[in-house]
Amino acid sequence: MNIDTNNRMEVWGTYSVRDHLRKRPFVADVILYDKLVIPRPPTPEEEPPKSGDTAQKTRWGVEGWKPGRLARLLDILRERELAIEIPWDNQSRQDWKEAYHGSAAGRGERRCELVDAAAEAARIQTPGEDKYIATGGVLAKYVSGELRNAFVQRLIALEKPAGVPVEPVIAYGSYKAFEREQSMKKASVDDGPDNLCPYALFGWTFFVPEDTDKTDAELLREAAKLASRADLRETRQSFHYWLKQVHAGGVDAEAAQVKMLKMLKEYRAIVRGSGVRRALRFAAKAAPVVAPIAHIFLSEGFAIAGDVVAGGATLVVDALVPNIKPDARVRPAAIVYEARRFFGKKIN
Repeated sequence: MNIDTNNRMEVWGTYSVRDHLRKRPFVADVILYDKLVIPRPPTPEEEPPKSGDTAQKTRWGVEGWKPGRLARLLDILRERELAIEIPWDNQSRQDWKEAYHGSAAGRGERRCELVDAAAEAARIQTPGEDKYIATGGVLAKYVSGELRNAFVQRLIALEKPAGVPVEPVIAYGSYKAFEREQSMKKASVDDGPDNLCPYALFGWTFFVPEDTDKTDAELLREAAKLASRADLRETRQSFHYWLKQVHAGGVDAEAAQVKMLKMLKEYRAIVRGSGVRRALRFAAKAAPVVAPIAHIFLSEGFAIAGDVVAGGATLVVDALVPNIKPDARVRPAAIVYEARRFFGKKIN
């Protein structure tokens, strides 16, 4: 299968109502994603409170979700058109309830199977945490069009680039959170092909702005400026396009790896040469794989199948399986990142 190397794909990260509470919120994210799909409390104009009800902004404050902090961060992202703000209104909350509690979707839509699967796994492993997975999952479904919300659809349609496919993924700030909330584990020789739902976890190093003298807002503004560069955006989109082809079994794995490493090298060089203080991070994309790609991971006894260093760019591959069985449903793709450790490897 011949793939045009000029083809690109945008990857949009979706978030929960409290992801902005992370350390250095959204700084790494704007380097990894083309758009950040972030829920926020609806304004009184968007959702007039009913008599006796608490305004949503007030409710967010009571929940400890710091709506003021979120608003300041969104202001910065808005300057560079990097965020899609989704009012977490009554319909969104209803869609969340249907996903979280596993009820059939209303208004004739197909059930949110991906969200249900993730939420069910987390409900068993970490009671109370799964509700936040469901939030990001609902937003991913809005972007993919698998869950209908007329207002959100209009927002999404205005942001989608013509001729460039968009892939929504749930954004995780650490591998530990992903492993816990999606209930994944590294595959082993005891996981036979008959009950295996193979996932590939493709990991790579990248640079992110970091400066201990700057506030969160200052650092985010610096990262957003860098993330808006046309050369960085184009290289990142090409990298994610080829990564998507490998997951889908659409290209030769070795040929794709060479091209991905070339793009990754260029991607890192742009950040390295930007003049900003930076720190090394590790990101990975987890997604189901299909034949003939799946056999690459299975042939090595479920061990690490690749660890390639070329021109300062690193690409590692691992295999995962769901930790809870039976679970024949497909989980959402995700991109995870963190600072120092991944697959038990130290990042210098």
